[in-house]
Amino acid sequence: MNRALLAAGVLAAASVLAAEPPTQVAVEPFFKHADYGAFKLSPSGKHVAGIVPVGGRGALVAVELATRKPGAPAIVREGDVAWFEWVTDDRLVFTIIDRQFGGGAQRGTGLYAVKRDGAEFQILVRPTGSTLRNIQFLAALHDGSGDFHIAATDANPRFRDVYRVSTETGRRSLASLGKPGDVVRWLADRKGIVRIAVASEANGRMRTYWRASEAQPWQVLEDYAPNEPHHYVHGGPWVRGATWAWHDVAAYLAKLGYAVLEPEFRGSLGWGWKHYRASFKQWGRAMQDDLDDGMDWLVRQGTADPKRACVMGGSYGGYAVMMGLARNPQRWRCGVNFIGVTDINLMYDVTWSDNSDSFFMRFAAKEMIGDQLGDAAQLAETSPLVQAAKIKAPVLMAYGANDRRVPPVHGQKMRDELTARGVPVAWVVYADEGHGFLLQENRFDFYKRVAVFLERSLKSE
Repeated sequence: MNRALLAAGVLAAASVLAAEPPTQVAVEPFFKHADYGAFKLSPSGKHVAGIVPVGGRGALVAVELATRKPGAPAIVREGDVAWFEWVTDDRLVFTIIDRQFGGGAQRGTGLYAVKRDGAEFQILVRPTGSTLRNIQFLAALHDGSGDFHIAATDANPRFRDVYRVSTETGRRSLASLGKPGDVVRWLADRKGIVRIAVASEANGRMRTYWRASEAQPWQVLEDYAPNEPHHYVHGGPWVRGATWAWHDVAAYLAKLGYAVLEPEFRGSLGWGWKHYRASFKQWGRAMQDDLDDGMDWLVRQGTADPKRACVMGGSYGGYAVMMGLARNPQRWRCGVNFIGVTDINLMYDVTWSDNSDSFFMRFAAKEMIGDQLGDAAQLAETSPLVQAAKIKAPVLMAYGANDRRVPPVHGQKMRDELTARGVPVAWVVYADEGHGFLLQENRFDFYKRVAVFLERSLKSE
């Protein structure tokens, strides 16, 4: 039977087929930044725009479909186009990211506008140099003005205001006067009119408001307490996982010869309320059972050798890796944890996380993950760092030095605990990265390490 690799969270994998030596599989085709991407039709369908390479940078170019004539590229010298949207058939807005630096070296982004022929470049929102600022495109206004709405945290990093922005002049005006409280989320209708507001009330209560039009007053739609947090899903594990699309990590592992499984464990979005709600207070418990069930299924199919299995994942997936190694040490030959949580209590105690003062950590996490006081025994039982004495398998751990979502102290404490107990730990920290690896060189380096680590850990006895 084939040796097996199972990975969790962002990825699950099983079973090596006819693996090529890792040194013979180039990582660059899988993990280099795409040269082209994000093509979108204009509102009329007469033009298409996309991100294309120009002078070593990702530029924005629009093409008239009837003539196939491209406009001049929109380029920002200090960055690459990361995202864009059509506002009208003639004007687009976009943001940038600098792919010549790691994720931890990014210092916020601005918002820019340009005509589809590359003319009339406008800086709509200047970069602040701070990652605390958040700008969200809400919707284009289909009133012939070429304006659109954004939600931004200019006045308060925890709450958002709505601004109307002109793509022609760059003029920005506050559009949320009379807002119904401290709003954390805005929604606009198909015409671009902001109609829904979700506000944070006293004692952690939340209230949803709606209005029939901009001229009408806000009305209460729903009022609820933190123990009903299904409206406020922040990051993993409460996201949609795998879809039928290109996945660089899965493709790379497949090329190495591993069959790849990406499980939609409970809590994954898109599978109904019961599937989602079944994850509450189940970190390290039933959510972990789902990963075990996936591995058992692979064994029953004859795909995987249960004695040669490895688990891999990032962020929450990294937590699931470490918890799997502690909970079922006999099941896994190795683990690959990148940017993963290792102690649930650290999520509450680390004050320099960008999530530490969020509504989620102050209120919803107590119901969705566990309360430090009321669920202390459970959190100890399901925190890999507390259960580190049970871990026997070798681990590859990788973190970003500037990660403010899962600060590297999670990995450092786990590394020190395992090393003191004689467990083999392969350790790497990327100095210029944050919560994820953006710089190509770092991505190349990490996945080369993964290939070598898996080959060494899963080789035949």
